[in-house]
Amino acid sequence: MFTTFQRYIHLALQKAQYKHDNVLNVWVGNIPELPGAIAQSDTIETTRNQLAEVVEDWVLVSLQFGDNIPSIDGVGIRRIKPHANQKLAHA
Repeated sequence: MFTTFQRYIHLALQKAQYKHDNVLNVWVGNIPELPGAIAQSDTIETTRNQLAEVVEDWVLVSLQFGDNIPSIDGVGIRRIKPHANQKLAHA
């Protein structure tokens, strides 16, 4: 069973586009729905794994800054505002 966050990453990776850069001899992957979500590596498998990490970071940074996170195939991530009597822990 997936959490919403895991499902979002899974769906985002299904939208990924990969191409081989012959000049640099690397695989480049990106997710058009998430601007700036790009990874590259020597193999397509490593590029996919790195892209999964990029999506995680992309979502977390977007949440931190209050940026819009687009839904992917009906799955969305949104920031939950705490109740007025709750305090957020700051690291």
